[in-house]
Amino acid sequence: MRKISFILIFVLALVLGGCNKSPSLQFDEVDTEITLTIGEKRWVYSLVDDGIELDWISSNTDVATVDDGLIKAISTGKATITVTIVGTEISETIEVFVTEPDPTSIEIQGKNEIVIGETEKLNAVLYPKGAKGTIMWSSSDESIATIDHNGNVTALKEGTVTITATLGNISNTFSITITLPKPNKITIEGKERLIVGETFKYKALVSPEVANQDVIWSVDGEFAEIDDEGNLTALKEGTIVITCISTSDNNISDTFTITIESNIPQNITINGPNSLKVGEKRTFSVTASPTGTCRDVIWSIEGDSAEISKNGVLTALKEGTCKVLAQSKLDLSICCEKEITIFKDPTHLSCDIPYYLVPGSFAKLEANLYQNEEIIYPFIIYSSSDNDVITIDEKGKMIAKSVGQAVITIKSIFNENIKLSKEIRVLDYVETSEILVIDKYEQNEAFLYDNKTYIMGINAFSKINEAIEKAQNNSVIVLSEGTYNEEINIDIDNLSLTGINATITNKINVNANNVTLSNLNFRENASINGNPSGSITNFTFTNNKVYNLNEGLSFLTFAVVGDNQNENFIISNNTFEEINELTNIIRLSNIKNLNIENNKFSGTLSDAILISGSGFPGQENNITGTGASGKLIIYGNEFSQATRSINIKLLSAEKIEINNNIFNSCGGIQFQRILNDLDVNICFNTFTKIEGSVGIRIFNNNVLANIKVNYNIFEDFASETYKYIDNRINTCNANYNYFDNLTDENIFGAIVTETFASIKELEKAIKSLS
Repeated sequence: MRKISFILIFVLALVLGGCNKSPSLQFDEVDTEITLTIGEKRWVYSLVDDGIELDWISSNTDVATVDDGLIKAISTGKATITVTIVGTEISETIEVFVTEPDPTSIEIQGKNEIVIGETEKLNAVLYPKGAKGTIMWSSSDESIATIDHNGNVTALKEGTVTITATLGNISNTFSITITLPKPNKITIEGKERLIVGETFKYKALVSPEVANQDVIWSVDGEFAEIDDEGNLTALKEGTIVITCISTSDNNISDTFTITIESNIPQNITINGPNSLKVGEKRTFSVTASPTGTCRDVIWSIEGDSAEISKNGVLTALKEGTCKVLAQSKLDLSICCEKEITIFKDPTHLSCDIPYYLVPGSFAKLEANLYQNEEIIYPFIIYSSSDNDVITIDEKGKMIAKSVGQAVITIKSIFNENIKLSKEIRVLDYVETSEILVIDKYEQNEAFLYDNKTYIMGINAFSKINEAIEKAQNNSVIVLSEGTYNEEINIDIDNLSLTGINATITNKINVNANNVTLSNLNFRENASINGNPSGSITNFTFTNNKVYNLNEGLSFLTFAVVGDNQNENFIISNNTFEEINELTNIIRLSNIKNLNIENNKFSGTLSDAILISGSGFPGQENNITGTGASGKLIIYGNEFSQATRSINIKLLSAEKIEINNNIFNSCGGIQFQRILNDLDVNICFNTFTKIEGSVGIRIFNNNVLANIKVNYNIFEDFASETYKYIDNRINTCNANYNYFDNLTDENIFGAIVTETFASIKELEKAIKSLS
């Protein structure tokens, strides 16, 4: 028997030639590969003699299978078909490539009837089997039913719709009928109590909502009547039951019990304004309870500020208060009253309004309405020109919604010509060059302070340290009136801290340059401390008041160690008083360029001003460091009740001016170590009632320094034995002073050849110098 393939011909040549010859497998007109589509079958016949067995094997049966030469395509991919002569190693292969078939038709499967509100899925089957593609679904009427890209059909209303499935140039349609669901429940909604004569419309809620909503209404007895729309009219007192039945299924129904009551009210309430302007007329009314009871009343009034008609029309006659009275005509014991205030016509209004907001911030406006200079009751209307930018409620609360601008208008209810309008900007960013510290407002609340706009959490904070963290370069932090107990850390450069009646009671730690503290009060545990391990440049302390301090080493301490040096300090126009518990008021070391001007010092256990060399606070010395260097100006200050007013342990300044100061009932000036070749000027000062034994004391023998003590007043020293000047340096010019009791005993080491006999002579000489 012989078989011939339509595709490939395998020629089996048996070359016997002898016992030792082997059969061979040859191909004639052979393709080494074929391409099939999924599901397709091909025969591969072998041309062999009877009795020769062949073994067929597929390398990937998931792609293609073979059975005695019949190849079947299973899925896309590649498979190698191998044919082998059984009992030998003689074989050949065929490469089979399987591809997807092109779709030729679409079958739609699914439900052809759907209830409104339900969603059912349709399936599209492509033929031939194995064909693939993305189906495009569409509905002939999307008001009846819609279908999404996954074939999910949603029923919307009653009707018939055609669903179309399309793939390329082939398509098919599927008809679906949308039906109403059957009602399964009815619920009656409405009032349980009615008043005689009252009409009320009752509602029948049929479930589901898309079911037929038509119902039949009925009522038992003769106490009420109801129409086809559910409108019930109460005829007389009693209890009734209304019934509602579905027209689709009379087994679906509901009942509702109603009590009908008398129309005599139990109480009444007067409706009308609380105040009117003189000459105004308003109609007042009443609300009767229960609702629907009779509202006919008799009107009257107590007081002569207004009058009221029988119809409730009130006329405001003059300023004052009155009571409006109303009594039920059906029962005079049912009555009520309302107090009314009569106001004059307003003349103007005012309101502090922030200049700007940021999205999410708000402001609470408090407008004042005036009649001339008198504040009257604020009958006011607030409005915004753009509610997308800023909204404002009836109480004046503005809320910023988005960046932009809106005009806020405030008007009198009595007179719309009395109004105030202001354009408010809503910004996306607010500069923080000036920051306010105030503990009064809520987070994100905007307000005016000193005619400037602030927003809590942006450029206003309740804590000083929070404000410092937010500060920018050259920021000014303003403390509002109040007492601040927190320890303050200034660690950013170029910062100014000032206040308006603000009192600080704790430490300020300064570890930054270009810092100014001004217009502040300091008391209790307050102190200002620099960093001993660093250097501070450009520190200003001005126009402050320091008083009632607790015990401590010093108030203002800038002591440094090693070669560190503070530079450019200004301490001016301050008052230091009632601080007797402190060892020192000002304690500085290694300071270059120091101005202490126009301050008032009163009270300290030791030195009002102490300047020394290097060392931690309390451990400074007069050996290492530079002490006071650069320019040292101490000018125009007043000292009293200090053991020593000025104590300079180490002096190396290029310019030293201690002029125009007043020392009264206190210690004087002491220099402990002056470096060579320095010019020291102590002029135009007044030393009165100096406590202790010396007005000016200068240590360091044999130092070549030029000390000038001129045009000073020395008088009324308190000690029995004292020295105006005690100089241990070889040069001290003490001419042109006034001494009230000059003797050899109270001048040491100073050259005194010319003096003034009186204070008037000295003052005249000083005037001539100018």
